[in-house]
Amino acid sequence: MSRQATAAAPSRAAAPAAMDGLDREILNEIQWSFPLTARPYDALASKFGVSPAELKSRVSRLKRSGVLRQLSAIFDTRRLGYKSSLVAMQVEPGRLERVAAIVSGHPGVSHNYERRHEFNLWFTLAVPPGADLKSEVGRLGRIRGVSRTRMLPTIRLFKIGASSAPSLHRARTTASSCGSCSGTCPSRTAPSCPPPRPSA
Repeated sequence: MSRQATAAAPSRAAAPAAMDGLDREILNEIQWSFPLTARPYDALASKFGVSPAELKSRVSRLKRSGVLRQLSAIFDTRRLGYKSSLVAMQVEPGRLERVAAIVSGHPGVSHNYERRHEFNLWFTLAVPPGADLKSEVGRLGRIRGVSRTRMLPTIRLFKIGASSAPSLHRARTTASSCGSCSGTCPSRTAPSCPPPRPSA
């Protein structure tokens, strides 16, 4: 599970790379059908009729420019017996970076981010089979500077993805049980938020 160490706004990457049709095809392919072989880049290169070196160079350029943020496996934690929840925290502004660093140190937190909201630190926490999710959230809620925490468990899950071709666009959005954010929540949790609308 990858970890990001701060809740601050993401660092500014280089200007987005100009993408050609092949870049777009590669991005779609690695997102939906990444080869599970010993030499996946060789398999991808063969599929697109380029050398492995060119394919790797294109992927590296897209990553450097910020078009591609991360390339890694995402496991279905629920099928593995894990329990998880989106968590919103209200943190004193002067303690936000310190609290974010502590939260990111938890092995079940993949990343966290700051929001302009009374609940100003958001993250997803996953715990392995046998661990108590509420207890872990409670423990993190006792960090100095944290005023309140709110668990926002997934109640409906949609497929996630981003396609560079509009006709192939797919999206996953998480609907959670909140009700306090007046439509400002990125996971569309408040009753006033429009329902999630994944593309076909």
